[in-house]
Amino acid sequence: MNHKDGDKHNNNADNLEFISRADNLKHAAANELMKHKLSFDDVKEIKKMYNDGIPRSVIARQYNVTPRHIGDITHGRTRVLVSELGLC
Repeated sequence: MNHKDGDKHNNNADNLEFISRADNLKHAAANELMKHKLSFDDVKEIKKMYNDGIPRSVIARQYNVTPRHIGDITHGRTRVLVSELGLC
């Protein structure tokens, strides 16, 4: 379910539409509705640090997130990039 105006509390029928998850993510990114603790630059740096052999626990402390979150990022289980959504 997508809220056209981005307001999750506005449940008027004319503000709601059924769309795919991919389209919902595109809508959220295009309208700057996605709130992330880490920037895209942070994610790139995290992946670089991990590939350079820095332990997840060290990276997690630096960015104030959990080691599991770092693992999700480094294994592609989170943070769909705008380029992957076809928005750039």
